[in-house]
Amino acid sequence: MRSVKLLLMGSLMVAASSVSMAGGCLAGTYQYFSDDGQLVGEATVGCNPNSSWGAQTDNAVFRAGCGVSM
Repeated sequence: MRSVKLLLMGSLMVAASSVSMAGGCLAGTYQYFSDDGQLVGEATVGCNPNSSWGAQTDNAVFRAGCGVSM
């Protein structure tokens, strides 16, 4: 009985963490910065609707959430 409980609890935790990771990674905003650190563009992904403005550079940061600064 103990092993069945452990198996059930383990399966439940794996399922919960999978849902958590998928939910947290689907929607967010890329912020693009110039070489001197100025924000020069943003693009949302996984949002409804997706939006973008400005330039896309190699210097980018991803943050959770669909809000943009402009």
